[in-house]
Amino acid sequence: VLSTQRHLDSLGVWQMIGPTPLRCIASRWASAAAKGRGASTFAVNSAADVVTHSASPQPRAGKHSRTLLTGPLLGHRSARVKPGLFELRSSTSTPSRPFAAAPLIETGLRPSELSVAAVSAAGRRGTSEWQNQDCLAVRCGDGHWVGVVADGHGPEGHQVSAWLCNHLPFLLEEAAAFSDVPAAIEAAFASAQQGLEEAGRAEGFSVEHSGAAVAAVVACPESNKAYVASIGDCQLVLGDFATGAFEVSQTHRAHHDLERDRIEAMGGMVKTARAGKKVFSRVFAPGGLKGLAMSRSFGDLQVKRYGVIAEPTIVALELTDSSYCLLGSDGLFDFLSPQEIMSAVRQRLPRQGAAVCAERLVAQAQRRWRSFERDYCDDVSCLLLSATASGS
Repeated sequence: VLSTQRHLDSLGVWQMIGPTPLRCIASRWASAAAKGRGASTFAVNSAADVVTHSASPQPRAGKHSRTLLTGPLLGHRSARVKPGLFELRSSTSTPSRPFAAAPLIETGLRPSELSVAAVSAAGRRGTSEWQNQDCLAVRCGDGHWVGVVADGHGPEGHQVSAWLCNHLPFLLEEAAAFSDVPAAIEAAFASAQQGLEEAGRAEGFSVEHSGAAVAAVVACPESNKAYVASIGDCQLVLGDFATGAFEVSQTHRAHHDLERDRIEAMGGMVKTARAGKKVFSRVFAPGGLKGLAMSRSFGDLQVKRYGVIAEPTIVALELTDSSYCLLGSDGLFDFLSPQEIMSAVRQRLPRQGAAVCAERLVAQAQRRWRSFERDYCDDVSCLLLSATASGS
């Protein structure tokens, strides 16, 4: 990192994009090299807006060199948009009225082969304005697409989820170039956790008591593979219109045996409660007053030393021409089961289109929240991605 900084200093690039993004990139490539997948060298094409690296960790054919943008996903300055790249992200910048949908920011042209629909709606606590702490992002181009939903929690959870949706899609896009994609995704998550901690210190927001759950997908149609990665209680469902089959990502709760064993072995405390058939659990630091309702998350440094980790569960699934993928925060899945969601998608998507389908799922979840919880409703986010041949 330091040698890269010295080289970029001479061109003014380091000051332009800041240290955190470059450290994220460099640490991930260093991690890949440490696992025996080769080394990476960095070179600067121009001081204007492009950094390029050449790699030897067996990237896919035709991808021996890739361009890293220094735009919104790496900082806050404008950059040249890579041809064919489409990006979408929801905004978490200001509080909003209850149930209001967050504005969506788009760059580039929507891909003709992929239908994208995104809704991130604020929750409600009483009648006051509410800070939506969910964020979602899509990044498409170069023969693959990446989707991320982040659900923030804690006093500054909205900043955590926004930072992750600014940076994690880029890191996951880079992971798709490796021959061992799951290992590269794991390294990308580790880099994101490190970068988040550094960004918190540099930008003045704390990740000691704030964090986020994440569900993400890296789809590689050329190899007919979709890589699903999750941390915490966000979920992802990958379905197939032709067969009706679907797969659900794993959630991480402290009462799950392996999670409890790790936490207790590191000195953390797990407290559980039951409501009917449901089990609820929280992780506490010794002497802590507020518990974390998941066993894996980004941020949350207070309980990181007591067994809460930022390592995702990663599953490789088959991707077909009739596949569709839905990512959501726990606000969506708490009152809508994966089976109910997938049934609704199969019925509505071909007839009404992806946008209407996503909006109605969010509205249905909000009605369930109001029915069961009265004055409280969690933020509800839904990101629906499908091949255009499958749906709208």
